[in-house]
Amino acid sequence: MAENDTLFETIIENEFEKNNIAVFDRGLNSSAKFSMIDKANKLFVTRINPTKNYKIIKIISEQIQEINTLNIEKDLMVTPRNHDGKYIQTPLRLKVARSKKNNEQIYFISNIEDLTSEEITEIYKMRWDIEVFFRFVKQAVNLNHLVSRSHNGILVMLYMTLITAMLLLIYKHVNNVSDYKIAKIKFTNELDQELLKEIIIACKGDPNLLRNRASP
Repeated sequence: MAENDTLFETIIENEFEKNNIAVFDRGLNSSAKFSMIDKANKLFVTRINPTKNYKIIKIISEQIQEINTLNIEKDLMVTPRNHDGKYIQTPLRLKVARSKKNNEQIYFISNIEDLTSEEITEIYKMRWDIEVFFRFVKQAVNLNHLVSRSHNGILVMLYMTLITAMLLLIYKHVNNVSDYKIAKIKFTNELDQELLKEIIIACKGDPNLLRNRASP
């Protein structure tokens, strides 16, 4: 329930431009909240667990449509039933698909009526790029936990992490380094040397002496 509320509040509280689309996972699964997001004039695409708890308003298509790794079996306008057993009043678009890989049945639900099945499933697929990014900043840039609980502190930490991530990616690309860990070690070592050099220069010293001392 905590994720249900947190995701919902994040979507509702954020300002959306006209054609922006909120894409989220099954952590938010309340039909009543789907309805409230629609009433807030915010577009969304998500996936829900396979269910029969919906009332069909309109059958858009029951012709199997093959797209990439999925077969879309049904395209419906429905009113889902909420956790309290009542059907919501907001019609939503439900796409029933089946995975070509493992035959798993997959349900996509959205309040967008003017996009094709392929476009809606591709929009949801793009969500994985965010997961890949989160994994990158956790593993490569060590953003494992927040050191501040204030709004400003969290923003500062995120911005600093993103700047570090961009510098690391640029370094990896420019120097043709194949592995992020190796790139991070080399980048850190070179940055340490440059900072030490600047400190020596600021203290009216000669950084070449340090380089000569470090040479075998």
